[in-house]
Amino acid sequence: MNFENTEQADTPTIESSANIVLDFKSEKLSDSDNDRVDHLMKSIDKYYEEIPMLLRDLPEAQGRCLELLSHAEQQLTYPVSRKNMIDARIDIARIEIEIRRSQSSKTSFVIIVAIVYVFAIVATGFISAGLITTGVEAKVLNSDLIMGIPLPIWVWGVIGSLTSMLFRAGYFPFTDRREAFRWLLFRPIVGVVMGVLTYLMVTAGLIVFAGNANTQAPELLWIIAFVGSFSDNLSINLLQTVLGKFQVKELKEGDDKK
Repeated sequence: MNFENTEQADTPTIESSANIVLDFKSEKLSDSDNDRVDHLMKSIDKYYEEIPMLLRDLPEAQGRCLELLSHAEQQLTYPVSRKNMIDARIDIARIEIEIRRSQSSKTSFVIIVAIVYVFAIVATGFISAGLITTGVEAKVLNSDLIMGIPLPIWVWGVIGSLTSMLFRAGYFPFTDRREAFRWLLFRPIVGVVMGVLTYLMVTAGLIVFAGNANTQAPELLWIIAFVGSFSDNLSINLLQTVLGKFQVKELKEGDDKK
């Protein structure tokens, strides 16, 4: 018997398996999907023009965005499936996120630099005016009044407000540049006013500390001014508490008249 021929017939050859061709039919997109593909391609072309200008000072972010653009463009190369279209949309969304994140980081850096300059200008002004002195007791410093309020209260209000601004700009980047510059203009004024107002509420007896805290101690009053100008939430809560007391009093007076 000849076993050689049967062995060759039963065993598939590598050549025959290599000749197998898998034929995948491309997925036909609807008209709306084709419109989306056209819109995505236009977005890609727009980002190719805008990214070099938007991220001109951020080469690393520019490189990441260009890689995402290249990948999105490859996804939309014919033939295009719905999965390719979804992947391209995700890439474009990532590009938008990267641009916003990079711009917010840059804006925060500019804000921090501006705050440092303001710190330097304020400190120079205080020193030139002789407002910052050494070797003087706290009670003596509190004897210098501006509008009936001790000078150190104003100084610590300014310090607390600028410190809060540095903290905010460093830990919570801005997403809108116009909002950031508007905040840079108004936050110092609001901070100083709230620090002084907190001091007035304590000295007027509207706020009472628990324990044996001496509210007449100059150092404690300075801390109060600093905290009041630093914390927006604390100042707002204190105002709401005080206004609540006045409203309750007005309601009681109205009931008595009836």
